Amino acid sequence: MSGLANTRSFGDMPSKRMGVSAEPQTQTIQLSPAEYAFMVLISDGVSNEASDQEIVDIVKECRTPEEGAKAVVGFATETGKEGDNATCLVEGANFL
Repeated sequence: MSGLANTRSFGDMPSKRMGVSAEPQTQTIQLSPAEYAFMVLISDGVSNEASDQEIVDIVKECRTPEEGAKAVVGFATETGKEGDNATCLVEGANFL
């Protein structure tokens, strides 16, 4: 199953027989406001092109969550080989 894409879990019957599932693995963690500034959800089009620290550094420089998400996607598409499949959502209350 080399080169398995994330989207293979939806509707790919041969992969399902091999154990690929669309059921997400989740974990719940309680955080106080002092423990985080923002949360960033990204697709593999971003994570394949930018490190966690690069993403944090980009978002920290932005004034709004929307600006942060656009900046992360812009970075991923500019530095990426394929230039697509980059999705980002930033959530947080600690913006200027």
